[in-house]
Amino acid sequence: MHDRVLDFESHWEPQKRGWTTVWNQNIWITTSGMFTPAPLACALQNTKKDRILYIVDYLFSSNLEGKKVMKEIQKSSLLTEEEVEMITYCNAEKLLGVRTQVEVLATATAPPA
Repeated sequence: MHDRVLDFESHWEPQKRGWTTVWNQNIWITTSGMFTPAPLACALQNTKKDRILYIVDYLFSSNLEGKKVMKEIQKSSLLTEEEVEMITYCNAEKLLGVRTQVEVLATATAPPA
């Protein structure tokens, strides 16, 4: 879809921001519970890594399926460990303005003695 819009963009009147700028600043995408590397690879060809969100499409897919494919992706060369973290929870934290339990646990201090 992204490429199709880029093809038509040259026929539009000049805009303050081009399609790619609008896409990069306003669009967040997810593969919506499609737990294979192919949909993620497609998304990575069209979207910045900091704009992709991991999602489990519960009731249609399970957390176990999602965890399995993310482990496969982590072992592949598709994403670095940091990029997997971005997609699985850091990007959602940024978009929603929340902290996930993963980060809370990682930054928690030991209880007072």
